[in-house]
Amino acid sequence: MNLVIKKNTKILLRSNYYKSYLSLSKNPFRYLHTENKKIDEPLVINPYGIQYLTPSLRDKVFGKNTVNSKKTPEHNQLITEEFKSKILNQLANNSLENFDLLNKKTSRLKPVDISDLPNLEGNNLEDHFIKIGKFLAEPYTRIINTFNNQREKQQEYKLPQSWIIKKGWHRYDLFGESDPVPVDYPVEDFLVFDVETLPKVSQYPVMATCRSEKYIYCWISPALEQAYHHYNNNKPQEEEALEKWKHQQIAEFLHLQNGESETMKLIKENIQKIETEMEYSQQLIDEKTKLSRDVKIKLTELEKQKLKLDLQKKNLEDNIPDKETYLESINCQEERKSETLKIYRKFKRNLKENLQKQKQDLKNNLKEIKNEIKNVKKEVNDFQKLIEKHSKLIASCENKLQRLNEKKIRQDEKDKMNEVKAEDKYKKIEEKMKSIDINPVNLSKETLQCLIPINPNHEKKVVVGHNVSYDRARILEEYDYTDSNTFFLDTLSLHVSISGMCTKQRGRYMQWKKIKNTEETAENENETETEDISNLEPDFEKDWINGIKEDGEEEASFLDTDPWLNYTAMNSLKECAKHYCDIDVDKNIRDTFFISETFKPVVEDIQNLITYCANDVMITDTLFQNLYPKFKERLPHPVSFSALKPMGKAFLPVNKNKWENYVNTCETMYQNYMQEIQHKIDSIIEDLLVKYDIDENFWVDDPWLSQLDWERIPYMLRKDGSVAKKNGYADKPLWYKNLSVSSTRGLNLTVRSQMIPIFFKLEYLGKPIVIDKVWMDAEGNMLKDQNRQSQMIEIDEDDENSLKENDTSDAKEMFCLCFDVEDEAEVKDLVENKNHKILGKPTSSGLGSRLMVIHPNDSDARTTNIISKAFKGYFENGTITSSLPIAQEALKITTMCSYWVSSRKRIQNQWVVSKDDILKSHASVNSNNSSLLQKNVASENGIIIPSLITMGTVTRRAVENTWLTASNIKANRIGSELKSLVEAPKGYCFVGADVDSEELWIGSLIADSSFANHGSTPLGWMCLEGTKKEGTDLHTTTGKILNCSRDNAKIFNYSRIYGAGKSFTSQLLKKLNPLLSKEDCKDTTDQLYNKTKGFTTSNPRVYYGGSESALFTKLNNIANEAICRTPVLKARITECLSVKKLNVNNNYLTSRINWIIQSSGVDYLHLLLISMEYLTKKYDIDARLVISIHDEVRFMCKEEDKYRTSMALQISNLWTRAIFCQALNLDNLPQSCAFFSGVDIDSVLRKEVHLDCVTVSNPKPIPSGECLDIYDVLAEPKSSLGIANNNRINLENTDIYDEKKKLEKLSYRSNIEIKDLLKLAIVCEKTPEKVKKLKYYYNKLNSEQIRDELCEYILHEDYRNTFAPKNNNEKKSNDRRQLRFSMSSL
Repeated sequence: MNLVIKKNTKILLRSNYYKSYLSLSKNPFRYLHTENKKIDEPLVINPYGIQYLTPSLRDKVFGKNTVNSKKTPEHNQLITEEFKSKILNQLANNSLENFDLLNKKTSRLKPVDISDLPNLEGNNLEDHFIKIGKFLAEPYTRIINTFNNQREKQQEYKLPQSWIIKKGWHRYDLFGESDPVPVDYPVEDFLVFDVETLPKVSQYPVMATCRSEKYIYCWISPALEQAYHHYNNNKPQEEEALEKWKHQQIAEFLHLQNGESETMKLIKENIQKIETEMEYSQQLIDEKTKLSRDVKIKLTELEKQKLKLDLQKKNLEDNIPDKETYLESINCQEERKSETLKIYRKFKRNLKENLQKQKQDLKNNLKEIKNEIKNVKKEVNDFQKLIEKHSKLIASCENKLQRLNEKKIRQDEKDKMNEVKAEDKYKKIEEKMKSIDINPVNLSKETLQCLIPINPNHEKKVVVGHNVSYDRARILEEYDYTDSNTFFLDTLSLHVSISGMCTKQRGRYMQWKKIKNTEETAENENETETEDISNLEPDFEKDWINGIKEDGEEEASFLDTDPWLNYTAMNSLKECAKHYCDIDVDKNIRDTFFISETFKPVVEDIQNLITYCANDVMITDTLFQNLYPKFKERLPHPVSFSALKPMGKAFLPVNKNKWENYVNTCETMYQNYMQEIQHKIDSIIEDLLVKYDIDENFWVDDPWLSQLDWERIPYMLRKDGSVAKKNGYADKPLWYKNLSVSSTRGLNLTVRSQMIPIFFKLEYLGKPIVIDKVWMDAEGNMLKDQNRQSQMIEIDEDDENSLKENDTSDAKEMFCLCFDVEDEAEVKDLVENKNHKILGKPTSSGLGSRLMVIHPNDSDARTTNIISKAFKGYFENGTITSSLPIAQEALKITTMCSYWVSSRKRIQNQWVVSKDDILKSHASVNSNNSSLLQKNVASENGIIIPSLITMGTVTRRAVENTWLTASNIKANRIGSELKSLVEAPKGYCFVGADVDSEELWIGSLIADSSFANHGSTPLGWMCLEGTKKEGTDLHTTTGKILNCSRDNAKIFNYSRIYGAGKSFTSQLLKKLNPLLSKEDCKDTTDQLYNKTKGFTTSNPRVYYGGSESALFTKLNNIANEAICRTPVLKARITECLSVKKLNVNNNYLTSRINWIIQSSGVDYLHLLLISMEYLTKKYDIDARLVISIHDEVRFMCKEEDKYRTSMALQISNLWTRAIFCQALNLDNLPQSCAFFSGVDIDSVLRKEVHLDCVTVSNPKPIPSGECLDIYDVLAEPKSSLGIANNNRINLENTDIYDEKKKLEKLSYRSNIEIKDLLKLAIVCEKTPEKVKKLKYYYNKLNSEQIRDELCEYILHEDYRNTFAPKNNNEKKSNDRRQLRFSMSSL
């Protein structure tokens, strides 16, 4: 019910449109009180507080034929319109009340009136867009149709046998009716085009071919022509030099002399040398052994002599007789005793002197013998040591000899193989010769930098190519600020829109393709009987989707599971040609362009390479003939086709000097920061080595350093015992050697190295990080350690937090980061509540358990690198800490460089063509036809043409890997100011806007369409009127449920609208807060989905009880239709996602729901672009699309036209929003979303005009631009569109009967049946008991019974007494009573 305020109510009641609102309530009017404000028109407020467009603006926008005027007569219906309206109104009220949104305060906006709003080109918006879409597309569709019709009549073509090698274009007759002639450019209006380049030489084109109806053209660059003559003129000298090089290579490569290679000779020399050393050592051992034996004999004799002398010495002492013995011996008488004693004394004295002398002689002899024994023993020991040394040397030589003999055997086999494969090696050398340029051609910069002229007069042309944006970037006329009027059609985009695959399907397709190719190979080999492969199993790549099928599964089994596999192909020309045309394309020769570093290989095979390029053109032509009719059938609306022209003409104006300065500055800063952090790491290592020299056990008590191997590396010695020269690692710990590249080049340790947590002394949850290994199977699943010790706590074997037992033979140990926890209770909490996994290895202390560090992006993944952007949140919240400031500095630098690291190659490969480049290389170019080449344009001004695929995804979104993925400016990111390098030249500016919550609004509109009013569902109301301040907008509501920020809540909301399930949401929650337990994530996810998506029930299959239940019920209905189409432009889902091509158990429902929303977003963009093209042509606004980034569009216009362009953008958005409403049977538009919240007028590309674009790599701020809302635009005097140029654009004669008739058959039905109302009643319920009751009505009662029960259940009234149709007099009387009641209320 819409509420209208107007003094003259009778005027309002003359329209059926406003009469319908009076029937919805007993009090249909609501006043808007305003002070000191004149209201010229009423504010139309619907029953849910949503403010609509003013009646006059609404009539201008929607046109004459509204939704209400198309309704069928009530007397032919089971239920009346009044009954439907009341039921829907009450159901919507109930649903809003369930979420406390009924009668909430809503915003009131100043009414908008666009006095010079252009009239529609038809009775209504639908006719309007069909007309302008057809008008803008017709010149190009006529060209295509003419070409196709003529081509069908043609005989078989024949490519030229030889090509003229002269710069510029040459035309060849495909049917041999005329001779080749040089031309300035192809004059035909339809061309199939292909370009070849030498990427390693230059990005400029080398050759190009294109075909028209009758001719094929060939373009040769000046550089290729010069190279061709250079190499041909110097061919003899080149061949002589190459022949010499060839002989050198053969000699070096084969090393064959007298049938024996140099390597074999060297091996034999080494063997002989070792055998000589062994022989010498053995002789030495034998000699020393013999000498040792002789010396030992001598030693024995000396020992005997020593013993003998010892005995003699002892005997001498015993030989001195005592006095009595002496006297007895001489028979001395008593009387002569005294005399005898004198004689005895004298005898004894003489004897002692004699013995002493003998003793001294013995002592001296004994001493000499001892010395001799000592020397002999030393000699024996020396001999023994020498023998042992040479014995070890012999053993070592024997090992070396064994290895050399093994090497000899291998080398012998290799030599034999070299002899057998000599011819192959000769061929390889011959091939390598092609890439060697002995005398390279010297080409000037101007000669290299030539572009291809194809449409110098800016006539309407169609150019077809496969990935045609690459070819477009080599066309001269595209480097211009004004449109060349060339329509570039991409067969790759057509293929994706017809048979493209979603991400989930791609991996499945690759597996099937692998099996299919394997089976085809097996069949071919069996036919030739070359090999028995009956037991052959396919080798799957482990990075494809894991676990979908076991090895050896047959192709037929795949097709049973996924029938869609036979209806698609990969995106390459080769794959598409085979799938659609059954043409086998040989692309091997193309490698010449990619691998060649000079022009020589191209020159040598130039005829074949031009023929290859021409063949590609002919194949692309055949592919286009096959794809174009399918595309037109699948996307029937003219807008879907005509929008591809501005989409495919993206261009980015830049200043070449500033661009080069940006690239150089960012690269220099990046390298400097990397050197700085590397210097800090090196200082840590040096400090550790100094401590190690002082105390080699200083690391013992350090939990990080004790993980390293501190064994000291000894000095290497020569054979003679002296120190070897190469001792770079000597006296250093073993870990130093393991981390080094070489002893001279230093450490291979960076912030991304695996060992860095040890040197940074990082802690996880207050525990030192430990480096360990985890067992992983071939598919990348983590397993338990094969030799794990018993766990300190008991964990159920089936617990998903415990790693799998390692029972696979191909398991490998992989690096991972862990931490030790000794407290069993803490371990249990981390495992059970916080999703940590036990590694299954002993801890450093032997107590507790070793757990794995959780990765923020995937709790099941092993963590290998902590100093990365992913772990920034861990450092900020204290999960990861360090006592060393360098860790924080390293993270800061890593974060600072993260954007440049990920994007630098793509950014450096961007190709800028400046005005100066064109003028130097194209002296004869007509500058009058080019706005870039005008005198007032600076010479450094240039253009980048992005490699944009207009429909690169299954949802038909555009794809480009640099500009469409560029992040917003962040002050602490090097190079993040990338977009701001795109700047408007002098006299121009950028005008653009972001579509506010585009896809969320589309989802809410689909939901609201079920109840035939805006804001009638909780999702619709929150999207239109919810505010962050009052906490009623969708993102704030979701943030409260999830206990997360509003920005993070956006991610959850959009992913859910796109069809993401609970599993994805739970993983995302875990990623945002890794310490949440799985149970907490599951409970929070369940709570979110219960409050948003609601609960499901079958028969009927609907969602109920959630704020988004109406949306997902409607999306499921659309997705499960036999032919699923977008609501507005009726684009059909790709063949791969069509219900008929899917298996019931593998139906990719999430992808199909996602397709409906995102593809509708693409429809929105196409409608917006076509509206802008229509308005700029109609009102002579000098504006052109620069680029569209999903829901963001940017146009470049003349400074004097910036406000008119802003107005055109606002009107385009108004029309686009309105056609969405009309397509979903809603006949008005909320003013809150009718216009852009702001149109940006700026000098550079940036997300918001007030951003100064200051980053670490760009300290200079950029002045702010303007941001205008609809009121600012209307207040600007220069914003009026002005007088239409009907000579330039006149649609009066554009006939749309056939298109309209076809599209009407595809439109959504507007009539709601009684069972539809019952479904909506179920959707709006919250309790299962009431749902069960309504389901009983649905399945057991007939339509009339359902109507009566529903009337009583919802409205508490009897249908026959209240709504049953009466005769005409009674009906008129009731209408008059209703009107009198309404007037009295007013």
